[in-house]
Amino acid sequence: MVVPSRVVVVAAPKLVGTGPIQSVAELADYPWLQEIGTNEATRYLEQNGVTKGIRKGLISLPGNLMIDAARDGQGVATLARAFIEADIAAGRLRVLFADDERAGYFLVTPEGVLRPAAKAFAQWVMRQAAAGLGAGY
Repeated sequence: MVVPSRVVVVAAPKLVGTGPIQSVAELADYPWLQEIGTNEATRYLEQNGVTKGIRKGLISLPGNLMIDAARDGQGVATLARAFIEADIAAGRLRVLFADDERAGYFLVTPEGVLRPAAKAFAQWVMRQAAAGLGAGY
């Protein structure tokens, strides 16, 4: 695993406020953000008993815009905590729920011997992860 991280449900305080949220069902009144081509938010909602859909809709957008949209208060998002630790610490995002499962990002390579350039890239990725991103778990 290159970057271990729990998956968390987050939103900007300006969207959900600062009061307690007792259940995922309470979040059905908010828009949800979901990366195009994935079903993380939908799956999370279904696993937590929200099967009738969300009232304000599901907004699909490219992954590189997910964190910006969440920070801006455009919706609730399921994100890897490792990538938003600074936003949580600064109060830009609020953790509403955290998944207990250990998850993360893996570097997958084809079987066999890697070409020198691919091997160098893989080593660089591992060094970068060790230098910072893995600390968010």
